[in-house]
Amino acid sequence: SHVLPWGAPPVLPAMDRAAARARFGIAEDALVLLTLSRLSPEKNQQLLLDALARWEREPDFPPVHALICGGAAYMQGRKHEAMLRKKAARLRKARVHFAGHVHGEEKRAAFSAADLYVFPSRHESYGLTLMEAFQYELPALTLDHAGARAVMRPAFGAVATPATFVD
Repeated sequence: SHVLPWGAPPVLPAMDRAAARARFGIAEDALVLLTLSRLSPEKNQQLLLDALARWEREPDFPPVHALICGGAAYMQGRKHEAMLRKKAARLRKARVHFAGHVHGEEKRAAFSAADLYVFPSRHESYGLTLMEAFQYELPALTLDHAGARAVMRPAFGAVATPATFVD
């Protein structure tokens, strides 16, 4: 028998950034924030949208696109997705793209288009998508939980509290 260690699955090499952004209709000069997980309350994507709403009030708000990848979870997913879409519709400056479930080339494009990986989950036992983001050399902003503590280092980004996200 063999023991296989935890890790991120092998990824395809990053694609051309401009081509990746064009796939999602994102301008080359925009700041792209990516989150990738099922749409579910514990994955906490609303924290990213709340942070964007707060940030939009700043006079120097840059062109920002949030790329939310993931399909609705089986339990509470549709309700959660509806809430996320309502919050996104209230944003006046930031653009939010709901890409749905991505895999293969679409997932590669999402990681290649991004400037920052946002991992707002309330709890994770292991940060698989966080590891994938690191394979694409993306810095990350994550909440403090076991999955983040297992892999985050200061050189990779920052660990924050929910209050830090929105303040």
